[in-house]
Amino acid sequence: MEALLKLLVLIACGVLYVGADRRPRPVGQLLALGHLTGAAALAFGVTLGLAVLDRVDARFAIGSLLALAAAGLIRHARSSSADNTVSAPEGEPADGAGPGPSGRWNPLLVLLIGVGLLTAASRVFLLPLDWDGWAIWQLKARAMTSGQLKELLTDPRYQYSHQEYPLLVPSHTWWLSGSHFSARLAQVGGLLFLLDLFALFYYEARARVGSTWALAGGAALLSWALIPKHTASGFSDIPMAAFAFGAMTFLVRGELRLLVLLLTGALLTKNEGLFTLGACLVVAALPSRWVDAAEPPERRAQGPGSARRFFPLGVVLATAAATLLPWVLVKRRWEIPSEFLDPRRWPHLDAAEIVRRLWVVTQGFAGQFVSVGPWYPGWGFTWFLALLGLGLSLRHRLRTTLPYWLLVAAHFAGATLAYLLTHTSPALHLSRSLDRLMLHVAPAALLATLVAVVASAQRKS
Repeated sequence: MEALLKLLVLIACGVLYVGADRRPRPVGQLLALGHLTGAAALAFGVTLGLAVLDRVDARFAIGSLLALAAAGLIRHARSSSADNTVSAPEGEPADGAGPGPSGRWNPLLVLLIGVGLLTAASRVFLLPLDWDGWAIWQLKARAMTSGQLKELLTDPRYQYSHQEYPLLVPSHTWWLSGSHFSARLAQVGGLLFLLDLFALFYYEARARVGSTWALAGGAALLSWALIPKHTASGFSDIPMAAFAFGAMTFLVRGELRLLVLLLTGALLTKNEGLFTLGACLVVAALPSRWVDAAEPPERRAQGPGSARRFFPLGVVLATAAATLLPWVLVKRRWEIPSEFLDPRRWPHLDAAEIVRRLWVVTQGFAGQFVSVGPWYPGWGFTWFLALLGLGLSLRHRLRTTLPYWLLVAAHFAGATLAYLLTHTSPALHLSRSLDRLMLHVAPAALLATLVAVVASAQRKS
């Protein structure tokens, strides 16, 4: 009961913030954004508390959630007095939008989606945490519950737990667990983040390509073997996918209030959030006409001239600085080592070794592309279709797909750099992580592919 109450508080604070602009949203999208923004605010509060007090303090967590709710209430009061209700995002025009194919396949697609969600939920309640889910992420949550986080993050015996990783997923488990750590609640958290990811994907796809194609995309997403596995594993890859997809989506839509929290969530979920940050910086710096067919009303309202032009870029930079600074301070004060973010720890590579590693990485990506199944990771034809979607996007110069392809490119480039800098065997490192790193942007690639295919078919008809 305590866990349910805390979850409702987290979601309610997020919903107050998300709904403050009086923008009509589907209930599923509202709840998903409420949970994601609440989780991001919670993680920021926990991290800020560590920077100030050197320990996990519930007062900072509660304060961050109350601040989130208060910001929503204040904005709601101002928007009510100004009566500036905005239109629903589903009505915005975009390349690839349209009525879509006949809905006769919808019942079958809904059934497939139901099977996928039921499979993921079943794994949560039938299987334990995976080893790395426990050793890397949930061990930190348990240490937070027992008040021993500093000891865990500074003890050389626990270097296998990647002590430098940010704390959103452990914070989420800690918040739900209360005074007694629960591995099952860690898995329930994974299921919640999956529902968030599905809702964000479905409603954005529906706005762009219609309900039938959105359902087809949702069924494809849930068919990936990585989805049920990591819903229950205790890893942070599904939350990372949700935050990365959401940050790019609402950056493009010009809903910068949501971008701030979703980008914060990405940066505090995994180090790969830095790749999402890189993509957001590029997209925010581009002229709006390069990334969408119509400038969002929020961006038009930000003011004239260059100030309006660079306002989103300033928001992204300010969000990154405010989010990263507390965690950087904690890591430096506690002397937590960082394998990839500290240049002093990078291996010395000659040209021949760099070429060899690049070839190994290329083979790794190719292996994922052709892993159609039935064995894990079972991508189906996702990445072959993504190549088709990329080609169609380039051919038709689809502005609405560019931000998502930039997100994919940033994560792929970042992963390649990480494998070049690893101290372990690149082939071994790839075998343990590449599938999950690709999962971070697979929903973005899938959406861009759907938009490109539908737009291409409409232009031919």
